[in-house]
Amino acid sequence: MGSMSRPVRWGFWGAGAVAHLVAQDLRRVAGAQAVAVASRSAASANAFASAHGIARFHADLHSLLSDGDIDVVYVATPHHRHAADAIACLRAGKAVLCEKPFALNEQQAAEVIAEAQRAGRFCMEAMWTRFIPAVQAARQLLEAGAIGRVRMIAGDFAYPTAFEPSSRFFAPELGGGALLDRGVYLVSLAQALLGEPVAVQASAQFAATGVDEQSAYQLQFADGAIAQFWAGLTVRGTNSFVVVAEEGQIRLHEPFYGAHRLSVSHHAPAQTPPRDPGAGLGARIKRALVQQGVSRRVDWLRSVQRHLGSRSMPFAGNGYQFELAEVVRCIRAGLMESPLMPLADSHAVARTMDRLRACWAPPR
Repeated sequence: MGSMSRPVRWGFWGAGAVAHLVAQDLRRVAGAQAVAVASRSAASANAFASAHGIARFHADLHSLLSDGDIDVVYVATPHHRHAADAIACLRAGKAVLCEKPFALNEQQAAEVIAEAQRAGRFCMEAMWTRFIPAVQAARQLLEAGAIGRVRMIAGDFAYPTAFEPSSRFFAPELGGGALLDRGVYLVSLAQALLGEPVAVQASAQFAATGVDEQSAYQLQFADGAIAQFWAGLTVRGTNSFVVVAEEGQIRLHEPFYGAHRLSVSHHAPAQTPPRDPGAGLGARIKRALVQQGVSRRVDWLRSVQRHLGSRSMPFAGNGYQFELAEVVRCIRAGLMESPLMPLADSHAVARTMDRLRACWAPPR
């Protein structure tokens, strides 16, 4: 499967809005080809195939998995189907790229991972944010110690969505809610940078359907760093992600999950001034005036540095091509998972999401 002599052949399971964007970006990936699509509606699958120049369409998952020309299936069904659909694909001998959230809970995540290991097939969560150039650059800067030790992370993901009880956003049976649809991006990125939290807190406000229409989270990590996030379905947030460290900050600008711009600012680390009990009042005043002048110059330099530290990192397309290229690379290399989005990370994020929901007061 996936030899260098031919493209890695993709099947799409699901024909919704995100699947259309992914299909557009697959054309930008060298060595990748969409060969089939399936949907619960044959008409929808046919329309999708026509829109993207895909040769074959199927009316159900079973027919898609019987297609011998498919190497990897992109699972783009509603949240509540992700785990079961991914397992079905793996059992059919197909590699899998499964949309986020990887599963509704830790138990489902563990079941998918166990099946991938049993089947010996590549499997990855489609957490496309991890592969965006600006996000990769931020991670590299942090790993290089460019702004020192991380102490705080802050971010939000919130856009107003019309309330429709049967939609995937608000229906509990479809895995709706702000945490599963949007908060997962924040949690996953924080854990990519700092690992799994040692303690969590969370609160939520619930929609009439019982899902969280907005929720807030605090994650504490082993070295004492803290992340504070919120996600919402009914309001608009800043949709940015800021890492605050001892010697500076890194900001992923809106929308952070597909950022085209990254800002880096620096400042001197905190220092305890040396005690000088013998110095007289005059000497201390003179030193303070000198320091004040230095401080003004430093502030000016910082403002210049902040400006220079803001860089545009644009890309063509919708941004999904980077994760798609990683899948192609891994399959051709014979890897069972991606080092940038390993299965253990997806499992740990699912575990954190369970812990966050356990903090919520049950809806009335």
